[in-house]
Amino acid sequence: MCQSLQRGLGHAESDEGVMKARHIQTFLQSVACATLVVLQVKPALATETWYRWTDSQGSHLENHSPAPGISYERVAVPDSIQWASRPDIPEAVNDSSNRSVRNFLRQTSESVYRVVLGASMAPEAAEALSGSAVAISEHLLLTSCRVAESSGRGLFIGIDGTNDLVRAELVARDYLSDRCVISVGDARLRPVVGIRRFDTLELGEPLYAVTDPVQRSLSGGELSGFETLGRTRYLHTTAAISLTSSSGSGLFDSHGNLVGVITVIWSDAQFVEVAIPAEDFWK
Repeated sequence: MCQSLQRGLGHAESDEGVMKARHIQTFLQSVACATLVVLQVKPALATETWYRWTDSQGSHLENHSPAPGISYERVAVPDSIQWASRPDIPEAVNDSSNRSVRNFLRQTSESVYRVVLGASMAPEAAEALSGSAVAISEHLLLTSCRVAESSGRGLFIGIDGTNDLVRAELVARDYLSDRCVISVGDARLRPVVGIRRFDTLELGEPLYAVTDPVQRSLSGGELSGFETLGRTRYLHTTAAISLTSSSGSGLFDSHGNLVGVITVIWSDAQFVEVAIPAEDFWK
């Protein structure tokens, strides 16, 4: 069991309060635990204590504790890292040529890379697939912080669907909004063709999710909704998404533009796969 979580239970006034506390505990252990383990491996990482709880108004993650009588969890939140040299947002493309579906899928999926946990450069030392990341330039990738922060003993990117690994570095982070940027210096990546702005998206338009960066598999669906929780915007899609390999992967439009980066949120006592608008990584 993850030992980084510290339960701070208020005096729950009913069985309902206890059940809410259990929902919160389950969420933290399954999603945030991997991130908090890093804090044990790297104790020098600066953190701030925040509080997570659920009440009649929904789920909260705040830098202050809730009112008396509400059960809560303390969460060690890593400090943010700002981009040292933030690139311009790649412009969206509107390619109306009659490209084949096969070429479109290949080009789109080649911009998504697997993120691997390991202690050295040797492929046999890699322990697990943490998730995915999307290249926006020859050396920069966007991903979910739940993917990048879970590395602990080494962050690596898999290249070209082979066993080749290159070391990666976390160069920007906004943990509370789940936006992380990683960099590789020893490889040349295939960046996405462009990035769609949030205000140009329309409900019902076709979207494609890269569900496996190794097999280069995609699933199709449509944009089914918009949501804002706290300061973070989310996109909902009907495209099938894998909770493991799709985390940090890309959601694309029919022209191959990156629309969002896939992550998970805790909503109504269950995990929901969503995407963070790609342009929000430049905030």
